[in-house]
Amino acid sequence: AIDTEGDACATSVLREFARKAWRRPVTDDEVTSLLHPLRVAEAEGFTPTDGLRHALAAVLLSPYFIFKVEVSPDQLDGYELATRLSYSLWGTMPDEALLQAAAAGELLEDDGLAAQVDRMLADDRAKAFLDNFAARWLDYHDLEKHEVNADVFAEFTPELGEAMKQEANRFIYDALISDAPVSDMLTAQHTYVNEQLAAHYGITEPPPAGVTPGEFWRVDTSAANRGGLLTLGALLTHTSLTSRTSPVKRGDFVLKHLLCGEIPPPPPEVEGIPDSGAAANETLRERMERHSSDPACSGCHKVMDPIGFGLENFDGIGRFRTHDGAKEVDATGTLPDEVHFEGALELAAILSTDERFPFCLTKHFMTYSIGRVLKGNVDEAWAQYLTQQAVAEGGSLRSIIKNVILSEAFRRRAVE
Repeated sequence: AIDTEGDACATSVLREFARKAWRRPVTDDEVTSLLHPLRVAEAEGFTPTDGLRHALAAVLLSPYFIFKVEVSPDQLDGYELATRLSYSLWGTMPDEALLQAAAAGELLEDDGLAAQVDRMLADDRAKAFLDNFAARWLDYHDLEKHEVNADVFAEFTPELGEAMKQEANRFIYDALISDAPVSDMLTAQHTYVNEQLAAHYGITEPPPAGVTPGEFWRVDTSAANRGGLLTLGALLTHTSLTSRTSPVKRGDFVLKHLLCGEIPPPPPEVEGIPDSGAAANETLRERMERHSSDPACSGCHKVMDPIGFGLENFDGIGRFRTHDGAKEVDATGTLPDEVHFEGALELAAILSTDERFPFCLTKHFMTYSIGRVLKGNVDEAWAQYLTQQAVAEGGSLRSIIKNVILSEAFRRRAVE
């Protein structure tokens, strides 16, 4: 049609295409600029269609497409807010309904913005939130890159690793659609498995009628010595080394990702414990305790290791075990405030009452959705305030998300 209808057709196509790609209305001057490739095509003897192809390419090469451009000096305008919102929940550009809400000014009002959040969370596209935020918050997004020693863990396959990621995503999706407090994610007595993952975990409960091979189903884990975030295979595997568990990585994970604690890097001259080659009749815990007695190591290890030891009932690929070699696993541990526990379930129960967990989740989501690292007293105060607001409303994951998105911290480029 463009070859016969000329500029009118090209202008219409480019204006609409750029509106969607740039996630905002396009000015007349911008459209005029985009028509330049058609002028060049005409001068060089090419067809208008050839020129249009280059014009469309120019739209996609523009910074307005490649970056989430925010130029408002203070409060984001409706289109900037629509983009920030859409990438926070769907990981992609706004749909037509969101752009129309931006055009009508609805996103600048609390009720209009809240309505869009509810709509978007109810949409299947919200499942992108699992890969884009949850998997990064819990650090299992690149599980496929985790190296496993096939001589030690011959059972681990890429298919098993993918099943673990799917389990974690389905588990967290339950929290996304639930009104239960986020602390329930730590103590939940269920998970999702397919046949391969059920066998790996030693779960003998048969799948419900109608479940097809490879399909996941929900299982009760109260009799399987596992439950909640801490015993998800994806997390346990990713916080292990190639040939063994790592109480250091597991303790560090709990502190940084669940409680937002800070652990300094090890001194450059300190050597770690070898990945394999344990002494005869010596458990990993015994080796770790000997290693951490070094004054150069003890400062950090005395904080991380006693937490990681509580997860030693799970091997390097997330299977429950009672022995490390010939000796029984000692899964007793201690939190930095001298609270003692035994095993993953007791640790999870303690963490579920810790106010730092919902605060840390809020802080991670704020960093992800606003698009910058939170730092300084102002950011900390906002994270604390929004956590308190969400907890007062029940403390669900949805309430955390909504309170962050409805806040001035989300709706402005910078706030005091």
